[in-house]
Amino acid sequence: RIEKNIPEGTVAMKEGARVITAEGKHVGSVERVLADASIDQITHLLISNGTFAKTAKLIPIKWVMVMSEDEVHLRVKSNSVEELDATSMAV
Repeated sequence: RIEKNIPEGTVAMKEGARVITAEGKHVGSVERVLADASIDQITHLLISNGTFAKTAKLIPIKWVMVMSEDEVHLRVKSNSVEELDATSMAV
């Protein structure tokens, strides 16, 4: 018997889920999910792109159209993601 600790109405996302823009372009992979604990809500996704010299960006959750186990589809185009400032991925 397998039990999952996933609240009803939520989605379990795999580590490294692909982030896809409105025009279908892969712009990175999910590194972390950031939440506001006071309201128990996701606020941003930290995504990274690149193999050796990774760049990281914070994607506002309001940009997310659909989330699944393997992919996050954004409602914005790739130029919106490209215009975001890079952020640190401190561990």
